[in-house]
Amino acid sequence: IYHIDPELDMQVNKKIKSNFIKNLNKKISPVEIKIFQRNLANSYNASGAISVNIGKYQKALNLFKKSYSIYNKLNDDMGKVQALDNIAIIYSINCKYDIALKHCEKSIKIKERLEDQNGLSIALTNLGIIYYKIGDYEKSLEKYEDGLKISKRLNTKYVTSNLLDNIGIIFRNQDEFNKSIDLHY
Repeated sequence: IYHIDPELDMQVNKKIKSNFIKNLNKKISPVEIKIFQRNLANSYNASGAISVNIGKYQKALNLFKKSYSIYNKLNDDMGKVQALDNIAIIYSINCKYDIALKHCEKSIKIKERLEDQNGLSIALTNLGIIYYKIGDYEKSLEKYEDGLKISKRLNTKYVTSNLLDNIGIIFRNQDEFNKSIDLHY
């Protein structure tokens, strides 16, 4: 819904969160509690994404942090990395690169432990972007190349294409035009 009407989707998500919270306050089984908590965390994460799309970054950050907190209590590593990636993006948007790097690196460690290769190649791309933004082209290039190895092995063409573009941009910025052209043709 939020691509068409973000405000409506935000209202729907508020109602969903309210219902989850009401259900958590009822006498329910431990399994049901975990289900409602996970759904509540998912709802916070979705509301955070909507907030990003409408430019409400502080609100998004708060929602992503709430989401992470619940996922952490549930020991839900996949949920945690999703929230960590989103938190890193918000800090990067706000030019708080040191904090963004910490969240991104924490996400990468979890993805490595989970052997989530696709998620790892995307996270390495995000890490490379942060290093690029702070002007550390060497580290940026290193992360892009690490992500590229994985994305090529997995044959994820979209990620591979983005990484090749990002690497080409670094070469162009360093006046290494032949390297940039070689990547693109």
